[in-house]
Amino acid sequence: MWLAKKLETFKKQLNFTSSGQGNVTRTSLAIDDIIVMNQIEDLDNTLDTEMVYQFIVCEECGITHCKPGDWAAIRKAGGYILFIPAFAWIPGEGGEENEYLPPDYLTIIGTILLTEEKFAELKTLVPYFDQYIEFNHLTNSEALNLFKFEAPQNLFGALPRLSGLQRERLLAASEGELGQMLDVLEKEMRKLELEESEISIEPISENEPLISFYLDDTQAAEWKALYKNESGYGLIIGERFKIKHFQSLESLE
Repeated sequence: MWLAKKLETFKKQLNFTSSGQGNVTRTSLAIDDIIVMNQIEDLDNTLDTEMVYQFIVCEECGITHCKPGDWAAIRKAGGYILFIPAFAWIPGEGGEENEYLPPDYLTIIGTILLTEEKFAELKTLVPYFDQYIEFNHLTNSEALNLFKFEAPQNLFGALPRLSGLQRERLLAASEGELGQMLDVLEKEMRKLELEESEISIEPISENEPLISFYLDDTQAAEWKALYKNESGYGLIIGERFKIKHFQSLESLE
């Protein structure tokens, strides 16, 4: 998970002659020096109110859907705006599994978080997003898939098909017996999946102990997966943030 700090745009020349458009100038958006959107002029809300976009558009024509992949959804959770994989659209219609896969930077570095203030700054750079006053909120299903997606070393498989936890790859827990703590983890995942609730992403407090699992893998030996407070356990995402879910007033009526 990646908290955005620096935003900038720059112009570049593209050759669209193969599509009969000649040479064109387009604007790219970079977040922390990584190109997140390559042609902000060609953003197309093809999926209407879904807030799902192809962030990296074909550089031979500038037309959405010309090439597969590089799609992301914009969601709100607590005080953050998130750029996440478009989980609900993976796999695509007709079994086209690659059509709505996320950009490589989301897979390699993780989900992008922007504070509300940082997204306001982004809107000055990407006028298309100036229309947004309200956002689609992160759903329970998306939050669960995001937890799986952010886990190290594909512990839940990889897109386009995330799966259950590969428990056999975990060797120990930082507290308690491994099997017992894995049961706690999977219980929290089921609660997130099944309870109708509002989702918030928040920084972990210094007063909330973390529980790690240790992998049989030299690339990522430790996975910080749970936090604990007076209310019980909860899920950690991106090592620095927690997923909070609580029943909305509507669900209690």
